[in-house]
Amino acid sequence: MAAASSTASKAKISTLPPKRGRIKAQIFESLVNSAALAAFMAEEILCRLIRDLVTSARTVDVPPPSPAPPPPPLIFHGGSF
Repeated sequence: MAAASSTASKAKISTLPPKRGRIKAQIFESLVNSAALAAFMAEEILCRLIRDLVTSARTVDVPPPSPAPPPPPLIFHGGSF
């Protein structure tokens, strides 16, 4: 019976990481969450900037091209055809 209780207590202890390990895991999880949030925010900002650029490009009034100048007048210097 003593063997059964010591086995049960060892199994319970082995499932929980040591306090140092838990703290490291919490720090790592916090870093991962912060990096994911930063990436998400960067994506949101980029999408907003691109959307604003596209919207402003559509609303800019571009003047129509100016008509081509007329051809120069033909000048004849007396000669026959």
